Amino acid sequence: MTRCTGHCCRRFVLPLWPDSLRRAYEEWRAQAPPTVPPVADIHLIFPMVRYMGPTETDPHDGHPLDAPMPSYTCVHLTPGGDCGIHEHRPQMCRDFPYGHTCPCPGCTWDPAEAAQETATRTPPRPIPPPQAGGDILRRLMAAIEEAKR
Repeated sequence: MTRCTGHCCRRFVLPLWPDSLRRAYEEWRAQAPPTVPPVADIHLIFPMVRYMGPTETDPHDGHPLDAPMPSYTCVHLTPGGDCGIHEHRPQMCRDFPYGHTCPCPGCTWDPAEAAQETATRTPPRPIPPPQAGGDILRRLMAAIEEAKR
């Protein structure tokens, strides 16, 4: 299978600013009623994104956005630009580019290979919310290591 070059993960936008993303994560941890839109896989996404600042253009194709959006990068990119957790990446990453052609110049993503991977992969085991005082990053890394075995 052709490995993803990680172009889409170097800089991307999410619909939540850092404070709302943090709030969604904290509400998930506390199992509290949401005050911001729920985010699928927030327990995986929040620890893996790093805020890069606002952007007025789409980082992938350079087109102007309707309004400034928060941009992020992934902490799991290797120095060579590959995804360091490719086999264990969250659903958001697996689904991109959401049935469209990837807008990133130089992308090696192949829709046929992606469809084959989706059809043959074992879904990742869900990670339950941490108990009070739990260390989510430690648990996430342990789950990734266990899945590699």
